[in-house]
Amino acid sequence: VVGADGKSYSLRDLYNEKPVVLCFWAPWSSLSKEQLPIMDELYATYGRDVYFVMACVERKDLDALAARWNYDMPFYSVSYSVMDDYNVYAVPMVYVIERYGKIYTSYKGVVKERKLSYMIRQALQGDSR
Repeated sequence: VVGADGKSYSLRDLYNEKPVVLCFWAPWSSLSKEQLPIMDELYATYGRDVYFVMACVERKDLDALAARWNYDMPFYSVSYSVMDDYNVYAVPMVYVIERYGKIYTSYKGVVKERKLSYMIRQALQGDSR
């Protein structure tokens, strides 16, 4: 993934440190626009303990998008190979990944804050289903 700062980041490096919430989204998707504020709220709550990777499926100017929408969470762009790796076929798609890379759960469409918060807490505890 590539951050808005232009640096490349390895998801493996991130999830080897702490759990990751990976959200694939697109600026043209109304469901993504509904998901982003939920993710930003959760980032405010869990951002110290969990990496939030807001992965835009389009390669647009992420700085401009982030500034226009005024979110605190970091934005990234992703390659098609990463989308293939995670079988992304719709947006938004949200993955909660435990430390060391085990996918705890995934969702297609908008995930409500309460449900996602529960899954994040479970991933932080390392409780697998």
